[in-house]
Amino acid sequence: MTHFFRLETAQLLLEKLTRDLARVERWPNDVDMAFDFFLTADAILDWLYSGPSAQHQREDLHNDPLLRAVRELASGANPLELKRGERAQRVLAVELSGRAAQKYGSRLSVLDMARHVHAYWTTQLPLRCGRG
Repeated sequence: MTHFFRLETAQLLLEKLTRDLARVERWPNDVDMAFDFFLTADAILDWLYSGPSAQHQREDLHNDPLLRAVRELASGANPLELKRGERAQRVLAVELSGRAAQKYGSRLSVLDMARHVHAYWTTQLPLRCGRG
């Protein structure tokens, strides 16, 4: 029998994000895995604050430098790029600007960025969902 996993709540989406992070950790230069991670991370905000009545909350949080960078990665406005890293290895990286660059640096590996995003949601989501 086939089981279908339904993503019905922001908490379940956070669980998916955790699984996605494990994949990015295993394959840090895989563009598809990274893109899937950032799509999931971006969707959490919309699932957490859904509907027209929560639009103001979504807009306020989209001004957070980290969440704005995630939105840009998920939309393709800021592309993921393979860059030369230490010892001439190629590293999947993101270029940040503005407040995100001030806080996290102008260039991060996708893995480091994913870890920042995951840490943000694991600390924020339980508080917003009424979990302690």
